[in-house]
Amino acid sequence: MKRLILALFAIAISASLFAQTSARRGFIGMTLGPSIPVGDFASKYSDNAGGANVGLNISLLNLGYTFGGNLGVTALWFGAAHKVETNGSGMEATWSYGGLMGGGLYTMPITNQLSFDLKAMAGFVSAKLDIDNFGNTTANGAGFDVGAALRYHFTNRLSLLVTGDYFTTKPNFEGTDMRITTININAGIAYRFQ
Repeated sequence: MKRLILALFAIAISASLFAQTSARRGFIGMTLGPSIPVGDFASKYSDNAGGANVGLNISLLNLGYTFGGNLGVTALWFGAAHKVETNGSGMEATWSYGGLMGGGLYTMPITNQLSFDLKAMAGFVSAKLDIDNFGNTTANGAGFDVGAALRYHFTNRLSLLVTGDYFTTKPNFEGTDMRITTININAGIAYRFQ
């Protein structure tokens, strides 16, 4: 009986070690989707109105890596653009911004094919308001992002990536603080690595 228990214990430890070495700890992907402005950034009538319409968000680099468990690090390199509501004035304007962010990642496998991620990041953001016939103005600032993602692993190396993020930054445009706040819903593909 002791030998059987010892043998089962040894098999369980071996299986656990094998599972840890064969598991994919990291991913790198690209996503694309709508960027929905909220708060003053979407407002057309407040004192700090941004007048932004629904825009486009692209994450050129969406990276995550865990340290053998559920905790890890994440990074994001992204850009977005929004046309501005000009109330029929005939003038065209566009908000555009992008940045590089990094932070913490908590990942939880739901099944062998599905993982759920939570992330919180901070980083550098550069923003620009381009108004036709008036030129443009740029500003930089800190940005913050919290989000969640589902990764469906349809092969050993590839995953479908669906993300939802709340993003905010407050760059200083020539003495005016414009709060840019959006909800981004993206989808794309990720490559899984050891």
